[in-house]
Amino acid sequence: MRAVTAAIPDIGQLERSHARLRAVIGIRREGVAAPAPHGLGRQVVPDSRMLSPRLHECARTAVHDDERTVCVSWVRPASQGLHSIDVDYGRDSVRLALNLGTRPEFAGRTGYVVVRMIVEHAAVKLREPLRGRRLDVVQPATAVTRSS
Repeated sequence: MRAVTAAIPDIGQLERSHARLRAVIGIRREGVAAPAPHGLGRQVVPDSRMLSPRLHECARTAVHDDERTVCVSWVRPASQGLHSIDVDYGRDSVRLALNLGTRPEFAGRTGYVVVRMIVEHAAVKLREPLRGRRLDVVQPATAVTRSS
């Protein structure tokens, strides 16, 4: 029996790779401006044919100069697609919730492994400008909001 050795990446290399990935999907640290949303993955529109929609984590939001157009980006597995983006207008904030569902061609299938992750974004046109209101994004699991 032969011994198998695997190269263990240096921790600095892992940190640099993680930083590059964060830049690609638009995740940012507080106080650091995120890059413009244009060209971040492919732009998609909601499709109500997606099955069993559930709340999905948003990677980033960006408000355009008109204060009515919001770009929302996320990372998803190949088996899911955008079902809807819910918008709730409040006095002090506007809340967005991103819902992904299972693509019909993957429904009922078991035993497949999807490694590919896809970066996508959608433009949401608000019915009224933000006008100083906060933009909150509802996140899954803990259902906490993240302001941008």
